[in-house]
Amino acid sequence: MLYFIYMINLIFTFVSVFLAVKVVGVYYSGWVALIIFSVILTIINSTIKPIVNFLTWPINFLTLGFFRLILNVLFLELASYLTPGFFFASIWQTMIFVLILHVIEWILFRFEINKY
Repeated sequence: MLYFIYMINLIFTFVSVFLAVKVVGVYYSGWVALIIFSVILTIINSTIKPIVNFLTWPINFLTLGFFRLILNVLFLELASYLTPGFFFASIWQTMIFVLILHVIEWILFRFEINKY
């Protein structure tokens, strides 16, 4: 059952990344780069991100959630660094990508598939 949830997460992340790439205009070399980026982003979001969010909750509390945006930008930059053929032109493009990606993922993950 856990494998099914990770596969749904990966599919939703891929759809979110694809839509956000089209809106923002991020450079990618092809479908393989999008798939690799989605896999790396899913791994980062399910392993590293919860630990870092737990360790930085006081800073996040003091900045009223702005620090979480910075962390998401850093995680996306890490994923783009690890993905061949996928990169952001500037840090501002990454911030816009994070915001659009967050809205799209909020819409897709609204039905809480993780409750099973």
